[in-house]
Amino acid sequence: MTNIPINFNYNTVTLLISIVALLISIIALFYTIVTFLLKQGNKIRCDLSTMSTIETEEKYISSITLENLKDKATVIFEIYLRIGYNNYLLIEDFSNSPLILKPFEVYYKEYDPVLFYTISMDKMIVNDHIYNPKRKVILSTTDGRYIVKTNTKRWSINQLFFKNYSTAVINPCRLNYNGINYGSNTLFLLVFKKHGEKDIIKPIVRNNHKYKLFTKFDLTSESLENKENLSKLIQAQIDNGNLSYNSFEVIDFGTRVNEIKEEYSKTLQIEPLNFFQYFIVGKFFTYKENLKMKKLNKRK
Repeated sequence: MTNIPINFNYNTVTLLISIVALLISIIALFYTIVTFLLKQGNKIRCDLSTMSTIETEEKYISSITLENLKDKATVIFEIYLRIGYNNYLLIEDFSNSPLILKPFEVYYKEYDPVLFYTISMDKMIVNDHIYNPKRKVILSTTDGRYIVKTNTKRWSINQLFFKNYSTAVINPCRLNYNGINYGSNTLFLLVFKKHGEKDIIKPIVRNNHKYKLFTKFDLTSESLENKENLSKLIQAQIDNGNLSYNSFEVIDFGTRVNEIKEEYSKTLQIEPLNFFQYFIVGKFFTYKENLKMKKLNKRK
C-alpha cells in the first residue's frame, strides 16, 4: 500500500479559525451595543400636518404622528408646538391619562378646527406662524423635556413660564357639539332627524350660499342672516319633498362663538422671539419683575 502524503498546514487552519472567531465576536459585540442603545433614552420621530379651512379663520394642527424608535416605552404628558423660542402651542394634553407609547409603536391623532387661540383671557392670533420653518415639537415626558435634555423628572410648561415671563403658552379654544368640534366661521348646525336612524349634522359656514351644499336646492344669503330664516327655508324644502327627513333642528352656533369671544378682553398677534430676545432680554425682564415683586412683598 502506498502512503499518500497529506499537506496539512496547521498554522493556516488555526489562523482561519481565529479570524472566524473574531468576526463572530465583533458581530455579537455590535448586536449587544445596538440592543443596549435601543433601550437607552428616547428617540421619537414626529410628523405634523397643518390645515386651513373655510370653517375657521385660524390655521391649526390637523394631525400628528409620533413613532417610537426605541425598544422601551415612553410616557408622554403633553405635546406642544414651539414657535420661536417663547411660544408653546398646546397640541394635546394627556395629564389626566398619560399616553404610553410602547416600543416601536406609532401614535396617530387627527384634530378638528379651532375657534381661536388664547392666553388667559386674551385671544392670540397664530395663523401663518404655525408654518414657521424653525418650529419644533416638544414632548413633556417622564424623562424630562424631549427633544432638549433636562435633569427634571417631568418637564412642565408652567415651570418654564416662571423662569422666563416671555414664554407664551397658547391654548386652542374649541367648541364641541355631539363629539365634533367646529370652526369659528360656522354660523349654524343643521341637525336632521329620521326615525330609527342616526342624526345627520351639516355645518353651515359663512358664504355657504356660494357652495352647493344640497343637491336639489341652494342656500341663499338671506337664509343665513339668522336662525329663523334658515329654519323657514329648510322647512319649506322638507314640505316640497327636497329633503327626506322627519324633522330638523337649527343650532345657532355663531352666536355661541361670539359669546365665547366676548369673554376675552383683547386680541393679540403672536410674536416669535429670537434667541437673544428670549434668553437675554426675556430673562432680564423676568429678573426685574421678580425683584419688584420681592420689594413689594417686603413692604407688605
